[in-house]
Amino acid sequence: MSVTTVDQLARIIEQHRQDVAAAKHAAEQRARDDEHTRHACEAPIRSVAIPVFREWSERLAVEGYPTRVEDRLGCRPPTLVFHFAPRGSPESALMLVCEAGPAVAFRMIVEGQDVGDEPHTPLAEIDPSVVVEGLSRFLTVALAATIPRRSDCGPHARSA
Repeated sequence: MSVTTVDQLARIIEQHRQDVAAAKHAAEQRARDDEHTRHACEAPIRSVAIPVFREWSERLAVEGYPTRVEDRLGCRPPTLVFHFAPRGSPESALMLVCEAGPAVAFRMIVEGQDVGDEPHTPLAEIDPSVVVEGLSRFLTVALAATIPRRSDCGPHARSA
């Protein structure tokens, strides 16, 4: 093996070691940031959003719409989930996701499809009215998705 080949191999291995060290440092920093975000976000979300989610869940249950609230605020990323499962339709969910900043992202999954993130709200501005507004947008979209659509053939289709 020539000296040039050995030197090139040594450079590749050294670069790999540096990349591994940088990735490890970045992962440790993300873990610290996640932990800080979780601690900063957990109490405000529990005190503000859970009461609203539970109140709406109870009201929807009375109206015949099954729901449940899932507290995943101790997980990574810290998340509070409002599950909405109208009979005969796939489940939909509104997720309040704690993010660095600290901020809260409102994320909607309707009938299994991610409909994108709603605007992010700074954690300091989270209050019941913000949660009600996000929940209102979500339920409007989720309920609209349960309405049967007209078939591709339409009412003027001919029988064979």
